[in-house]
Amino acid sequence: FFLNLFHEQPENKDFINRNLKRQHELAESVYLLNAIRFSYKVFAQNDARKYGDHIFYLDGDISFIKTIPENWYNACLPENVFLTLYERLGHHTEAGFLAFNNKLKNCNNTKISDIFFSIYLNFYNLDSIFSLPSFTDCHALDATRYRMLFLQPYVNEYNEYKEKKLGDSLCYVNRNFVDIMGEDRFTGEYFIHKKGNKKSN
Repeated sequence: FFLNLFHEQPENKDFINRNLKRQHELAESVYLLNAIRFSYKVFAQNDARKYGDHIFYLDGDISFIKTIPENWYNACLPENVFLTLYERLGHHTEAGFLAFNNKLKNCNNTKISDIFFSIYLNFYNLDSIFSLPSFTDCHALDATRYRMLFLQPYVNEYNEYKEKKLGDSLCYVNRNFVDIMGEDRFTGEYFIHKKGNKKSN
């Protein structure tokens, strides 16, 4: 089925309307500065929380190879994990595939997803995305994650925040290699992320 993102997440439209003019030149110069282009993903991920306890987000340029078995989902996103991702140390996270646990709660019985997405969305609702080194969803995601991870030992509300990292997170540091999903059999057996030159294949 189809949902109108601007109807479901009007804050996304507000962000675009506020920033369309100043974003035009930046977006034309380099894609990493195109905050509007990448904002849709963040608001779509937030909206998906209304419809499920476990959210598996895949970019639109991902192609499925075969059916994913039921047990794969549990292995990908265990019950005690909030976020499963492909982290690339020394580079921004690969955000073409993410899994969120919308059920997980903290010691105050508050959903971790409510806390996480409040921070994540504020990069757009408060225009603070423009304070980051680049303006993609990956950078907003990393800034949110790092806040949660750094403050977890000190802030009770973050006590149940846990991540599962897929693939070789040192692929960029050790080999200057960014296609972390492309070489990981865990997801690669079922789908492929057609980035860059792969899009024409």
